[in-house]
Amino acid sequence: MKRILMVSIMGVVSTAAQAMVARSAAEFQGSASERIEKAISAAVADGVRHVRIPENDPLSEDGVWRIDRAITVPSDISLLLESCTIELKAGVEDDIIRNASFDKAGSVDKAFEVLGVKFKKSVLRGGLRAINVRNAEDFIISNLEIHNTRLNPIAVDKTKNGKLSNMLIGTCDSNALSPCILVHKDNDSAQIEFISAYAKGDVLKDESNGAKTRGILNFNDRIDGEDVVMPPL
Repeated sequence: MKRILMVSIMGVVSTAAQAMVARSAAEFQGSASERIEKAISAAVADGVRHVRIPENDPLSEDGVWRIDRAITVPSDISLLLESCTIELKAGVEDDIIRNASFDKAGSVDKAFEVLGVKFKKSVLRGGLRAINVRNAEDFIISNLEIHNTRLNPIAVDKTKNGKLSNMLIGTCDSNALSPCILVHKDNDSAQIEFISAYAKGDVLKDESNGAKTRGILNFNDRIDGEDVVMPPL
């Protein structure tokens, strides 16, 4: 898959990438989850391999994309989040975004991307975890804002050459001392950079002891340990 060129950490993509044909979740009918799934399936079937989730869900009064199950991203797909807000519906016990081979032993997803592609970060809100990746290689997840997860906002397991970058992460709801990013021991060459968090515990727990990191900031460490209230969305 031809990767999108990221020209700044603010999530701006090149003019050529912006002009690239992509399937939009707004093209389809059904619930928010069904429309996103149909867009991904269509992008795989016609070879476009790029899927857009526009800033506003045209079928939602407030524009929020309220999903009732995890978005599953297969190999060689770029999921482009256009300053949108994606929220897991109340009462649903699931993640917001997972890779397709997450629970498939012996299967590996390769070269997929989940990218915020406008100046305003896309927001993932609620659920168990916002990002949960397992059995994956050569993936990029970037330019997102995460709030109100019940477990670690991001977890990666059994991965190789994964990159997480340019994230703003709020404290978990039910376990405020959980690390914001959990890298399990069975990972190789993870790259984690430019992560800012309001965390009462650790921002990053690297059980692999091999992740390459830079620009990891806990805002709570900068204000004498006082709690920080996240600004309203």
